[in-house]
Amino acid sequence: MLISGSRARSDTRCLGDSNGGIALESNTDERHRLEFVENLIESIPFATLIINSKGKILLENTARRRLVRMAEEPDSSDEDASDFPSILEQALLSNDEYRDNVKEAFKKKTPVKFEITLSRKEGTGASFGIADEQALLVSITPLTYGGRLDLAMVVLDDLSDRRRLRKELDFQKRLIKSLAEVTSEGMVVTDPYGKIAYVNEFMTTTLSIPANQLIGASISVLFGSREVFDQIYAFLRGERDDIGTQDRSFRLLLLDPKTRGIRYEAEFLSRSGTKLNFQMSEFSVKDEDGRLNSIVAIGRDVTDTKRLQEDIQRKNKELIAMNAVLQIVNQSTNIQNLVEGVFDEVLSLLDIEMGGLYLLKSSELKLIVQKNVPDELLRVIAEMPLDEGPMGLAIKEHRTITTDEVQFSESVDRGLRALGVKVTACIPLISKDKAFGAMVAASGSKEKFSLRDVDLLDSIGEQIAVGMENIILMAKSKRAEEHYKTLFESAGIPIIVLDEEGKMILMNREFERLFGYSKEELERLGPVYNMACEEDRGRMTKYHYARSQGGYAPHRYTVALNASKGEKKVVDMAVSMLPGSGNRVISMVDVTDLVKVREDLEKNVRERTQQLYAAQQELIDKERLAVLGILAASVSHELRNPLAVVQNTIDLLRIKEPKVATQAEDYLRRMEGEMERVSRIIDELLAYSELGTPAPKKLRTKTMLRDALKVANVPAKIELVTDFQECPDVLIDPVQVDRVIRSVILNSIQAMPNGGKLTISTRIKKAGEKVERSQTSIGSKDEGDGDEVLMIVEDTGLGIDPEVLPNVFTPMFSTRAQGLGLGLSLSKSIVERNRGRIWIESTKGKGTVVTIAFPTREE
Repeated sequence: MLISGSRARSDTRCLGDSNGGIALESNTDERHRLEFVENLIESIPFATLIINSKGKILLENTARRRLVRMAEEPDSSDEDASDFPSILEQALLSNDEYRDNVKEAFKKKTPVKFEITLSRKEGTGASFGIADEQALLVSITPLTYGGRLDLAMVVLDDLSDRRRLRKELDFQKRLIKSLAEVTSEGMVVTDPYGKIAYVNEFMTTTLSIPANQLIGASISVLFGSREVFDQIYAFLRGERDDIGTQDRSFRLLLLDPKTRGIRYEAEFLSRSGTKLNFQMSEFSVKDEDGRLNSIVAIGRDVTDTKRLQEDIQRKNKELIAMNAVLQIVNQSTNIQNLVEGVFDEVLSLLDIEMGGLYLLKSSELKLIVQKNVPDELLRVIAEMPLDEGPMGLAIKEHRTITTDEVQFSESVDRGLRALGVKVTACIPLISKDKAFGAMVAASGSKEKFSLRDVDLLDSIGEQIAVGMENIILMAKSKRAEEHYKTLFESAGIPIIVLDEEGKMILMNREFERLFGYSKEELERLGPVYNMACEEDRGRMTKYHYARSQGGYAPHRYTVALNASKGEKKVVDMAVSMLPGSGNRVISMVDVTDLVKVREDLEKNVRERTQQLYAAQQELIDKERLAVLGILAASVSHELRNPLAVVQNTIDLLRIKEPKVATQAEDYLRRMEGEMERVSRIIDELLAYSELGTPAPKKLRTKTMLRDALKVANVPAKIELVTDFQECPDVLIDPVQVDRVIRSVILNSIQAMPNGGKLTISTRIKKAGEKVERSQTSIGSKDEGDGDEVLMIVEDTGLGIDPEVLPNVFTPMFSTRAQGLGLGLSLSKSIVERNRGRIWIESTKGKGTVVTIAFPTREE
């Protein structure tokens, strides 16, 4: 695109000067010179500018638009729109390094190459490049016109793509650590017939040919084939529309008959004779009359890239082959399939035409698979002693041996030569120092096996051996697994296998039978401790996590587990760790019945013990009472006579000595009171001695309680509450039970000296009904089998001290200063003689409840 100037016809030529710049010879005006340069740079596929000595842009080609995106551009067809502000120019002129290098290029009249980074400029209303920052490789080449230097050509190369390519090559191959610098392009300008007019420094350096030896020479000296050169330049001159060469050193990338542009890859020859791969772009440069003026060839050295691509392709081929080998090794279940599959991959990978694979059995090699080798020759190879020849050496030294190192026998070598074999390799099949056999690979197309080939063969041989070992181990493992399954399933006890999280991964039939869970249900249950009953779950979970952390947990313990139908199974568990894993094996013994029997036995023992203890206590009480009765019967009669004498003496004293009696009346009354107390004690003793067999009668408990209350003389300060439900008759001795009721009511009244509340009630207790009793209750323990009538006497008195309560029914135990402590003991004895039960519940400071129960029918 022309920035400024006027058009005029002229004859202008482009020549190279001695400093590496470009000299333009012209016979006409400045306008034509710019037009010629415009045509020149338009044919260049890279962003190219023509600048003056101030760095301002006079010309720019359309390729620059691929590098720079401007927010506002004029119509390219409008020739008068060339004075619009150039954002690129602003960006370049604002860069100090650019301005300095422009000055240096014009001052020294030599090309300058450098890298700069252009940034977005605020206030311009547009973004420069494709990002906020763009790195460019800038090449400035001075242009001489008529011996006068006032223009320069600037080539801008975006470094972004090249840097990405470098990273990609580094990642894929890892052979190239980094590129020392970004690859530049070579530039050659020729006449229409290939005579070189200009060549840049990059091209001369790359080809190791001085520029003075190339200027004026034909560009065909760079090609390996004259035919390719002739066809390319015939196309560029418009003499043909295709390229028909079959030369392998040439690869056509783009052919555009309209623009006469061509891109291709070709081999160039350096001065040392080295072949270099170049990617070339060539364009025809015409004058304003459309006549071919010159041809510009822009080239990029892709030798390293091509080699890298070939290396990557070769590496990919090896990786694909190794992957195929690994798949065969992993999927093969027998050795024959393994060696046949791998052997085919080896032959294909290394372009090997023939070979054989042998297994080592009893110090002899046995042929398993072969290709393109006569059986007789392979048999002779196999019969060679292991301590002779390449195969034995390969097995002995655990490495691939080629025929460069050791030869077979003369007869074998003669046979191989007859087959056209040039090179042979013997590969050992060894895994973990164990030899499984060897493989022979022979080729008639290779001159020798490279170190890369040998390393690859070593790896493949090791993989074959690993595959063989795995197959053997798998066979042993399968037999062991079948044996284990047989033992596991036929075991007569439940067995499960847990993973590290406690989930059941295996279970035998006996476990399924005992607990009744399906595998799906067990998967939903999760860890096995979720099966544990509530009382054992925490303990089982604690043991599991202790083992998982390497801590201590019992090897054997008993837990209760829930079965599928809600049953509780008690099992004795033995836990063992599986070596080499975090899995555990748990064997179980169902001890549910044994535990039940043990619990029943313990219960029976406890009950029998309690019964024996109660019987023993009862026997002691009865013996004590029997002795007391005998003693009371004898003592009471002996005491009553002296008491009668004393009473008679008091009466006579009052009759015959009234004065004395009056003076001693207080003493006489005190004597009568004490005699009355002694008489009551004698009556209490006689009650024990005279307690006989009950004479039961059918009575209503409500009537008995009302009669007892009539004579109880309840003080006014005590609130009396009665709640008598309709109850069936009971069969009891009215005299004996009436004594008990009166005694209990009297005790309650005496327990409330300051007043309170006395509640007397009756109710029916049905058979099987449990009566709630506090843990501190004392008295009869056995529950009645049938219906019972309960008589309840409750007071809000002083209550009984917790230390005293257990002894209230013990004979001769009393906390009072007066009395023998026989009241409650006698009451309990009377109630139980009448087939009833009595118990006391009391809280210190809150009151006492006495409950008496009698059956409603005769048993």
